[in-house]
Amino acid sequence: MLESDVRSAELAKALGSALKDAREVAGLTQAEVGARCALAQTAISRMERGGADSWSLRSWVRVADATGTTLQAYLSGASTADQPKDAVHLRTQELVANIALSGGWASVPERAVDDAARGSRSVDLWLERRAADHVLEVVAIEVMDWFDDVGARFRDWDRRLERVCQLAVGTRSREGPDGVALPRVSGCWVVRATQRNRGILADHRTLFRARFPGDPDAWLRTLGGPGQLPSDPAILWVDVKGTRLFARARQRPRPTTSERRRSATAGTRPGG
Repeated sequence: MLESDVRSAELAKALGSALKDAREVAGLTQAEVGARCALAQTAISRMERGGADSWSLRSWVRVADATGTTLQAYLSGASTADQPKDAVHLRTQELVANIALSGGWASVPERAVDDAARGSRSVDLWLERRAADHVLEVVAIEVMDWFDDVGARFRDWDRRLERVCQLAVGTRSREGPDGVALPRVSGCWVVRATQRNRGILADHRTLFRARFPGDPDAWLRTLGGPGQLPSDPAILWVDVKGTRLFARARQRPRPTTSERRRSATAGTRPGG
């Protein structure tokens, strides 16, 4: 198979996942989306499963409109490209940086923390400031748009945070009357509040709470004001457009017994 064919299949799968995500965020069934754009429910189902190359660009524009989103297309490196592929990611970084500015934080986006790593390792946003006691505080912010391998994300986060601690301690500690005052270092994830992401965190809440036991409300206060830096990392949420940061996302409602029975009876039949 040609490399371009492999890439085409990957893009089709990503586009189908994005469609499913947009539909669920809009609270629509596959049949409802199909009715809005004159396509059968089975067509929407195939599109969500990765059949992007079986449908015309016109159909995809209709489906995007039906879910309240907009299909964006560009050629990498073309001067006429409209939006970068990480536009929402960038908006989230900009949002957090602006909020942190009110709290006296200086921010560095995509701060490299390990040049020796393959392709270099960086944090999405490095924040730092001097606290009231003049001790340096450093925060690592990671923006999570999409979870592909949660375990790998956990492990990578550990490595990044450890490296942030090493850099902060190695270069920014200071001598005080009581000896060396080490920087205070912590971090948090900013997760895009899609239906899929909310579902993943709801299904694995015990694992995420163990990794991120910090108080998200305290983190919001600290980022936007002079509050004390929490020692425990936490998870914050950002809306799907990357325009609003908040502490807690509405959890996916747990199915009732009757709903679980209907789902089991339905089996694998396609549906919305």
